[in-house]
Amino acid sequence: MTSRPPFGYQIRKVHATLGKLQRYALNKPLTFRCVTCRRTNMSRSVVTVSGDWSQLLCAGSSGFRQPWRD
Repeated sequence: MTSRPPFGYQIRKVHATLGKLQRYALNKPLTFRCVTCRRTNMSRSVVTVSGDWSQLLCAGSSGFRQPWRD
């Protein structure tokens, strides 16, 4: 389990949680593969499962329905 973002990335903002899901805004876009839909995504907003940065979700798979822009 990885408890912090990848090297070179900084958390700009921590958003509201939804169960075990936590949404973060990063300082620059991160390319990642969603653990649910398996699509490759690139976004400054990411969602972790139980704080594990090796388990990232995309906007469509996360269940967050509010706008992603700050």
